[in-house]
This record gives sequence, structure tokens and C-alpha cells, in this order.
Amino acid sequence: MRWIGFIVIAGIVVTMQASLGPWLSVGGVRPDLCLVFVVFLSLRVRAGDAGIGAFFMGVAGDLMSIERFGLLAVSYMLVAMLVSFAKEFLFRRHVVAFVAVTLVAGLVLRMSWLIYRHLLYDSSERIAAALLDDVFGGAVYSAFFALISSGGLVSISAVFCEDKSGYAHSTRNRLA
Repeated sequence: MRWIGFIVIAGIVVTMQASLGPWLSVGGVRPDLCLVFVVFLSLRVRAGDAGIGAFFMGVAGDLMSIERFGLLAVSYMLVAMLVSFAKEFLFRRHVVAFVAVTLVAGLVLRMSWLIYRHLLYDSSERIAAALLDDVFGGAVYSAFFALISSGGLVSISAVFCEDKSGYAHSTRNRLA
């Protein structure tokens, strides 16, 4: 992975999440742009690089949030590792796989945050409303942003990915 390009793009994504998040809110539900980028990154680069990159994106997100430090870092790192291990079974360069993995990762991540929030704090909000709005609404909204941003992410992936084509292995053992 090209780390300088990754740092620039990750900084832009975290800044967009913090600054555009309130404007993109629909009914109190915000898309998770960092999750979309973490899933894209995990489908495109090696598992170790994806885990390290997702961890540092989470640290940057933690610095901009009021939640306990480390929650986003560990969450995004675990998502990156799980997606990296599952990418061998997917058509990882296809937009449908990207959107589907973003939807599933969003559901799992937001459900775990909801459980964390209810266990840690004595929350008086109704669980059914939180499931519908925060978990399902946020995951679907993030998957929608994965769909509309996939073309742009593919076009800038050369900035942080070393192999854009995905077929570099086919030229190594070519028969003469």
C-alpha cells in the first residue's frame, strides 16, 4: 500500500465524515463514510495493511468524537480484518460485492455499538426504535453511499493501492 496517499485520502474521508455528516443526515441517520472507505480498502489491499490503515482511521475518528478513545479504532480494525479474510470468497472488484459487504459490515458494526451503548450507559431509548433508525437506517444509508462512491473510489485507488488492475499475478508465470 502507498502510505502517503492513504494518509491524504484517509484524512479527507475523516474530515468529510466530521464536517458533512450533519448535512447528510436524513431523519437523524448519518452515513458512515469511514466504514465505506475501510471496506473498500480491505477489499483492495493486503489484510495487514488494511488492518493498520483502518486502525489509524479509527484513531482519527476517535479524536473527532466524544466517545471513549479506541472504540472506533478497534471497531474499524476488526471490520477490516474480517472483510480481508472474506474477500477471497467474493468478486472483490465488483460493485455489488462492495455494497453488500458494506451493508453487512454496517449492520454488524452498528449493532455492536448499540449493544455497547446499552450495556455501558443506562439508556432510556427504546431498543426497537434504535434498531430501526440507527442500525438498519445507518447501514442502508452507508451502503447507498458505497454504491454512489464506488466509481470515485476506484478512480483514486491508484493513489493508495499498488495494484489497480487485480491481474498482476497473471504476468509472472507467463509461458513464452
